[in-house]
Amino acid sequence: MRRKIVWGFGLLLACASVAASAVQAEPAYVFGPSPRALDNRAVFGAAQTAEWQALARAGVGLVVLNATFLMQSDYQRRGGAEAPPRPAGSFLDEADLAALADRLRQTGMSLIYEAGIGLSAEVCDDSLTAEVVGLRAARREFRLSLHRLTDAGISVAALNVDGAFLRLIEGSRKDWSCAAAAAAGTGDGFDPATTAQAALIYMKELRDLVAAANPDGRVPLVNLVVNLPNWQVQGLAPQGHRNGPALVPVFQAFAHAQSAAGAAPLVIAEIVVDYPYALIRADRDLFRDRSKHLWNVTRSLNPGAPPPGFGFILNSLSYANPCLDGEPAAEAPFLIYLRGGKPISAACQRAQIGVGRADGVNDSDSDYMRDSLIYAAELAPGGALAQALVTRDGSRIADHIGHFYMQSWGVNPLRNSWYMHQLGSHLRQN
Repeated sequence: MRRKIVWGFGLLLACASVAASAVQAEPAYVFGPSPRALDNRAVFGAAQTAEWQALARAGVGLVVLNATFLMQSDYQRRGGAEAPPRPAGSFLDEADLAALADRLRQTGMSLIYEAGIGLSAEVCDDSLTAEVVGLRAARREFRLSLHRLTDAGISVAALNVDGAFLRLIEGSRKDWSCAAAAAAGTGDGFDPATTAQAALIYMKELRDLVAAANPDGRVPLVNLVVNLPNWQVQGLAPQGHRNGPALVPVFQAFAHAQSAAGAAPLVIAEIVVDYPYALIRADRDLFRDRSKHLWNVTRSLNPGAPPPGFGFILNSLSYANPCLDGEPAAEAPFLIYLRGGKPISAACQRAQIGVGRADGVNDSDSDYMRDSLIYAAELAPGGALAQALVTRDGSRIADHIGHFYMQSWGVNPLRNSWYMHQLGSHLRQN
């Protein structure tokens, strides 16, 4: 029987202090609802209380919330605070946030905020110094979205900073990065040293802003999300591209910036690896080699403190969804399951989770869930991927995986309530 672990803030903090030395017997699951799902707001309502409590009893103690849940305008685009408002229903309103606060109190779960969106648009001006970029990005993101959590009485236990380097560095192909925004009249990205320094200042400032606003005064942990397939890693080109920024120089520059910080470096608690399972199936050796290089280059990120542990996002790639092709066009691309102001057809909803198909073939969500759990099993101690992730000095990376993030950003799932029920059922049975 699987040992159930509830990872609240205290245990998460304890893990961070011993990440390099303690062997993680089994990673803990983190639930990440999708902001694109049909119930992107209703999932936090009182009607879902029993499902949240069941998930907590199954051992899930952390919820990671994508920044998109809070954004009332697309401020990652050029235009800043004056950017057009996002469509109604695409973000949480005050009542939704109050409901989220209730669910967290009832379950004892802690919240992680997925940060990084501030490192785009207005801060991409290459005439700005690294300090100005970092401070402006953190203060802008807190002012335009993150404060909504703390204003609702929700404490933020950790910041998962997504793609901080890829958002800033020259040659990036990440959506809404400075390089991608170059055509809009901003700079085309920064060199590795400037990128690293700006990202460090951003993370420190955002951490401090959250600590000052947290209702319980806690200082949030800082985790670094690495979109590993997007980087050139020691001669291994970005997947799907011939060119791209090199990972090692920017991580070395970050370690140097940390050392130069003197007595107050930032502690990176965890490296969260974003590497979709479909890419692993296509080339397992490439995943192995990229992951080992990442492990090695992150050992020196925390001067004077243990190096960060690892976490893995189990699936961030959208799966095929053929039933949507026959539905009316979506009025708002982000709200993919609403067509003409109404949910997609009942038949398409059933097909999306593999129900009612005459050929017996599961559709998008069930395939997505199946592969996510296979990914976790292969990364867990003794799994096929875990056995491959052993570095030249004998370090077993899988022994230092603290968290599996069941975190969605793309098309899947249709409903978050289905997603959390599937996860809870799996954990209770294993």
